Amino acid sequence: MGVVLAMKIDICKAFDNLRWDFLKHVLAAFGFNDTFIAWMDAILGSSCLSILLNSSPEGYFKCSRGVRQGDPFSPHLFGIVEDFLSCYLFMLSCKGKLLPISTSSGFQAPTQLL
Repeated sequence: MGVVLAMKIDICKAFDNLRWDFLKHVLAAFGFNDTFIAWMDAILGSSCLSILLNSSPEGYFKCSRGVRQGDPFSPHLFGIVEDFLSCYLFMLSCKGKLLPISTSSGFQAPTQLL
């Protein structure tokens, strides 16, 4: 019997950990034009954080990763990256590097990887 692998991907903090350079590569791979990618880079690069000290913001820190929760673009950008991951897992499955779970008769196997 071969090696069995099951994956569970925790995406709870994925918004905070999404690398911008990876996002730009994914957008390019999906065929978004350079102008759109530059706009997204400008929007993401303009974000900064501050901390509240005695109820007033103190200091500003430039962000280098993550998409802002509450930003109207964030769910769409994150969805594009999720779709990229799903396509990549499907490609691995098609190449035989990632095999689907075999099931007993009468039980329907999952039809989507994500």
